Amino acid sequence: MIIQQHNIWRDKRQVSRIIGALLTIAGGLVVAFESFFYMRLPPSDGFIRAEATVLSHEQRGTFREPAFSLTLQYRIKVENEPETQIRSGRRVQFEVYYALEDGETVMIEYNPHDPFEWRVTYHFSRSAINDYALGVIMITLGLFSITLPTIIRLASREDDFGKPIDEERSLQKEQMVEAYGDKIT
Repeated sequence: MIIQQHNIWRDKRQVSRIIGALLTIAGGLVVAFESFFYMRLPPSDGFIRAEATVLSHEQRGTFREPAFSLTLQYRIKVENEPETQIRSGRRVQFEVYYALEDGETVMIEYNPHDPFEWRVTYHFSRSAINDYALGVIMITLGLFSITLPTIIRLASREDDFGKPIDEERSLQKEQMVEAYGDKIT
């Protein structure tokens, strides 16, 4: 019975280490993607990234239905032509309107087929820490899962209680011989 129980714990430790290794690797990939590859990869919908300068803010509409717009200035690249500077105003969400100030530089994506169509790529509702949080949590849980079986084994002193039965009996017999001498056979 002790041997079967030992095998079960060994199998659970093996599974825990495998899951921990996978979580650690996946978390590392998430952090690497967020920090290195996100800004280097082109957007998947054909837009082109560019830096723009905020020229002006404008609030329109009524008190119940306000509308916020920004006017940006940015350079576009058109095939077989020199770079062109464009000024374009568009309606934006309140978070974007409130977060940006006149003269500030911001990263945008514009449509090469219609350069006046743009969108601000920075998400003002998310903090920079949130971008890396998933990866860091996965790495932490993975490392915990890898080390947990060792911690449990050390805490429970599993090796001290897993002696084979024959060793225990011979040790008890030696102790009894020492206590009673040669009277026990």
